[in-house]
Amino acid sequence: MRVSPPLPLRDGDRVRLEEMAGAPGDGTPARRARIVLLAASGLPNTVIAERTATSVPTVRLWRGRYRAGGLAALADQERTGRPRTVSDVEIVLRTLRSRCSSRLLASELDLSPASVLEVWRRYGLRPWLEKPLTFATTPRLDARIVEFAGLYLEPPHRAVALRLSIDDAVHVVCTGRTPEIEAWAPGAHFHLSPPDVSWDDLVEIFRSTANQKETFRSDPSPPAFADRLGFLLKHAYLRHVEESAAALTPLGIDGRELALLALFGGPEPLSQMEAAGQLGVDPTTMVTLVDALEEKGFLQRRRSTHDRRRNIVTLTDTGRATLAKGERTRKDVERRFLDPLGKQDTARLIGALQTLVELP
Repeated sequence: MRVSPPLPLRDGDRVRLEEMAGAPGDGTPARRARIVLLAASGLPNTVIAERTATSVPTVRLWRGRYRAGGLAALADQERTGRPRTVSDVEIVLRTLRSRCSSRLLASELDLSPASVLEVWRRYGLRPWLEKPLTFATTPRLDARIVEFAGLYLEPPHRAVALRLSIDDAVHVVCTGRTPEIEAWAPGAHFHLSPPDVSWDDLVEIFRSTANQKETFRSDPSPPAFADRLGFLLKHAYLRHVEESAAALTPLGIDGRELALLALFGGPEPLSQMEAAGQLGVDPTTMVTLVDALEEKGFLQRRRSTHDRRRNIVTLTDTGRATLAKGERTRKDVERRFLDPLGKQDTARLIGALQTLVELP
């Protein structure tokens, strides 16, 4: 298979592209910047498409546009044809109320299916999923949403009006309770999200249930699943995750954060983008994780002494101490988790798993 050569970046563009790629949310400019950065790293187009949730033709499109016109070519071009007259709000609400296909919704709103799909991607909508939606507010509001009654998008605050299965009242999730929002939803029950939450964060309620995590089942497995590899691997993983989380909680971190501390505490300094590439995670997700660890005092960002255009992430003294304690805790959890197997079977299991995932 022919792999496209690394995309050469123009002088000074890397810093700007990393800023665009690290912007909150998963908007179009951030995705285009990530495509260009991943192309510059030499990854195949198929891998770039998978990591950015796009298609190979889309990757080729933005590679070509950047090569021809640089950063300016990543901006939206003026579109021809009839402008769209239906707002994003109407598309979002109609989608969440009906959960119909993009073609059916497009025909009802006199739009093209591509316009509907564009809005779905922008807000992370997945109407084909049947799971209930939950989200975190103060006071807690986790009942099933049965109707999205409206969106309030006037700065400086944002709000979503909902009808829930627990009662007939309207519930409003908002970043601030102002007279304007109260007038917009008179008589509603108000639930405040954090005041500095972005609109991208607020519309997380449109996504699949991030707060509803699978947990390990301690009761006997169904006889039909007793020899199914997928079932056994999944529940072994869930049990290990739960035991690790309980052990790491006193340190103020979870397993994913411990892994990041170990990665940034390695011998070679890494930038956020480099770390995201090594772990195969979205750069925007990496920014969020690093922000959280920096707020806890475990990580710090600083300019590279070798390349002033490059920001690297390093551990603080507190971070190094937490990493040392976390690694001791991790090893202890793993030892207790594998104790029933004995040393010989433990070594065989680890060797077999390394073979399956093709680790050296």
